[in-house]
Amino acid sequence: FASIVGRSASVIAIDSAKGILEDARRALAARGFEDGVVVEVGDVYDLKYDDDSFDVVHAHQVLQHLSDPVAALKEMRRVC
Repeated sequence: FASIVGRSASVIAIDSAKGILEDARRALAARGFEDGVVVEVGDVYDLKYDDDSFDVVHAHQVLQHLSDPVAALKEMRRVC
């Protein structure tokens, strides 16, 4: 998404696994987006953002790994 929105919007990437986030930081740096994306540990069931904070929430290859995907979708909808 960082390449799509460019520098005109904010992109926040979250994961509960610190190792995945390190991989993401390296991939972003390799593409020149290390300053354009916030990468942080987060809980998909309890996102730390206010209601309606985002225009888009994208979860790629996430739901099938969750114990309660419906709860996660409700939380994503809350912030979007």
